[in-house]
Amino acid sequence: MVFIASNNELVANNTNPESRGLALPYKVEPLGYHIAGPPLTFMQKLNSSNWLSVINDFQELIETDKNIYYGFTQMFQQASGLAGVSSARDYKEMLQCINYAIQRAPRYERGEYATHSIYRVLDKVMCTPAGLATLANPLVNAQLNKIFNVWGHFLSSSMSRLVLTFDEDGWFGPMALEDMPDFFDTFLCDQNAPYCGFKSWDDYFTRQIRPGARPVECLEDNSVINSACESTVYCIATNVKERDSFWLKGQRYSLRDMFHDDPFTNLFVGGTILQCFIRAVNYHRWHSPINGRVIKTRMIPGVYFSQSPQASNGSQTDPISSQRFLTAISTRALVFIESDNPHIGLTCFMAVGMIDVSTCDIQVNPGDRVTKGQDIGMFHFGGSTYCMLFRPGVKINFDCIAGDSVAVNSALGTVSI
Repeated sequence: MVFIASNNELVANNTNPESRGLALPYKVEPLGYHIAGPPLTFMQKLNSSNWLSVINDFQELIETDKNIYYGFTQMFQQASGLAGVSSARDYKEMLQCINYAIQRAPRYERGEYATHSIYRVLDKVMCTPAGLATLANPLVNAQLNKIFNVWGHFLSSSMSRLVLTFDEDGWFGPMALEDMPDFFDTFLCDQNAPYCGFKSWDDYFTRQIRPGARPVECLEDNSVINSACESTVYCIATNVKERDSFWLKGQRYSLRDMFHDDPFTNLFVGGTILQCFIRAVNYHRWHSPINGRVIKTRMIPGVYFSQSPQASNGSQTDPISSQRFLTAISTRALVFIESDNPHIGLTCFMAVGMIDVSTCDIQVNPGDRVTKGQDIGMFHFGGSTYCMLFRPGVKINFDCIAGDSVAVNSALGTVSI
């Protein structure tokens, strides 16, 4: 495994994703291939007369606001000729693709694009100059939020269970079970029931672990910090600055932006960050990494489809390479926990909803006592990333390095005096 170490950071080398144990798309095909057959057939099936009202509203926004119209026109022109997986050639085809995607649940596939149907529509335009500016427009984001609420409602309905099958592209199919061989031993479900007992695709996505499948290591040892999620270690950074250039190459952590000017920001300046990412096939619930008391929780709204300007790898936008950038601009859920160990003190678990529909759901309240391994929240609908933040002076000897896969509730490191 190859690593890059610089400026008090250890991160997985992005030049060879496979060396980090990451699954990139096995095939790069237009979006239409993945969700509706050959692209031309897919496009001919759809027209504005059968669009959902939320899509018609989006079209009206684009066509009645001259700045937004110019931005959407320019982003597709700037992306013309670029390699990628998008089948949309202009904003109208984009709307057709989105209209189709939000009325269906994703089928199983390998790669970091799994579950992100709409991401593919915009993958070529996201990092264009016009795309970066237009997709960050508050009016555009408000409309995207309405669209994702519609999709989220569908993914939480019984209609979305149709992909929870043992078919080739079902979530219990041969490819899925090859990638998740211990699924039925690990998660609460009924293999003999229709849809294995899940009520919706989101019910599957937020599935729970069977008792004993992920034992809590060092439960009573308050010097040990456990893994909050089933994940892959992305970066360990020390001496983190209050403000830094998170949008430039290198994507430094910027605490003031990550915390959105929260009053607790100054307490973490000069401290340590552990960041891990959660793939679509991973378990998506969060568990307390320490024993302690919840001091505060906070939800920070973010920007959809915003990627680092450096995220393009030349052939397509790489969602993994924007991990740190997203900690400052995507939707975040903050859970501040005061550890029972005074040498740890106040910590922050930060859940980051990546890319599009991924939603953060906090399940604890200020004043709650939490123990290691206790369920404190979950992601809905999409792959995500999370950070553990520690104050300066907290001396942590991590047992993991960038690129390691870590089980939820397993020991990650020990704090020394």
